[in-house]
Amino acid sequence: MEPAQGPEVAFAAAITGNRNLYASVATPGIAGFYTYLTGTLAKLPDIQSLESSLVLHTVKGPPGIRVPKHHH
Repeated sequence: MEPAQGPEVAFAAAITGNRNLYASVATPGIAGFYTYLTGTLAKLPDIQSLESSLVLHTVKGPPGIRVPKHHH
C-alpha cells in the first residue's frame, strides 16, 4: 500500500521542503486517527518519520437549538 491510498485519505500531494508528502486524513474520531498513524502508516517500510497536526471540524451534526419566538 502507498501512503496516499486508503479510505482515510481525502487528499495527498508530494511537496518540497523538509517533508515529502502532505495528506489530509478523515477518520471518525481521534482513536481512528491514532490507529491510522501508528498502525497503517507506521508499518509502511518507506516511512521514516511522521508528523501530524489535528484540525477538528464538524461536517454535519444535529440541528441547532430552536429558540421559541416571543409573542407580544
